[in-house]
Amino acid sequence: MATRFSVVLEGVEFPVEVSDGHVTIEETTYKSKVQVEGDVLRVTLGRRSYEFRIEGRTVSLKGKPLEVRFEGYGTLSGSLRAGPAKQALPGGVVKAPMPGRVVAVAVREGDPVFLGAPLLILEAMKMQNEIPSPVKGTVKEVRVGPDSVVAKEDVLLVIQ
Repeated sequence: MATRFSVVLEGVEFPVEVSDGHVTIEETTYKSKVQVEGDVLRVTLGRRSYEFRIEGRTVSLKGKPLEVRFEGYGTLSGSLRAGPAKQALPGGVVKAPMPGRVVAVAVREGDPVFLGAPLLILEAMKMQNEIPSPVKGTVKEVRVGPDSVVAKEDVLLVIQ
């Protein structure tokens, strides 16, 4: 499954799609590699490397805050919204905060995630709720897929 979002740099919006070791930016596809070390997200696109710093809920590149818009998630305006701490248990277990139906899953096993990264969309009472990553790490296990029906406190995925 591809993750789609836009990054706005100095007022210019760049559509981005990430899938299977490739990143497409404005119709140009690059072979990519992503590493997460502490609060630094290193992204290599072809021969160029970029370091994004994730401090709390703010993402910055070369000290400048970024505006990030995730498709279907709205504008995050330079910050990443973190979900309630009760969604994560020790060990990075993410549980459903309410009963509902999974509309979309934005991550796969092995994907690196940062605090506040969108993990999935859970629909409950005709409202779509973004379930963000409450921790930084790597997705170890995804236990749901699109159209899965979950009860409150069901384990959705595990992050290590």
